[in-house]
Amino acid sequence: MKKVSTKTTGKKPQVLSSQIVYAGKVLGIRRDEVIEPSGVRTTREMITHPGSVVVLPVLADGRVLLIQQYRYAARQYLWELVAGRMDPGETPIEGAARELKEETGLSNWRRCFGRGNCGTRKQSRESCIICGFFRVKRSSQGTVHS
Repeated sequence: MKKVSTKTTGKKPQVLSSQIVYAGKVLGIRRDEVIEPSGVRTTREMITHPGSVVVLPVLADGRVLLIQQYRYAARQYLWELVAGRMDPGETPIEGAARELKEETGLSNWRRCFGRGNCGTRKQSRESCIICGFFRVKRSSQGTVHS
């Protein structure tokens, strides 16, 4: 097991410069020149993203609800969990509820479990997180397929 130096533990890199390499509709690429906590000067390229949510809808009988969507990159329809990009100013829980309604028509849900840092958008700004497990019921607003 490699021994970790306590001199650099907890320190953050010093950003010397930052340049936006690409700014697209869905994601961006940023190049930072940094000095790592160990003192090494290096370049880091980062993908930036506004954040996204993934929902695991669990029906009252224990079945998991998946949706089928066409994915251009795979050139086919895929079965997947409910997921999507967060809207500006939206919390992960708000985004998860919105995606569940948009993609399944279901709005009768109850949050059963959530990851600890799901509370604020700032905490998950450039990451994809699983926001929670949602127990949902069949309703007239959407059809659940087995």
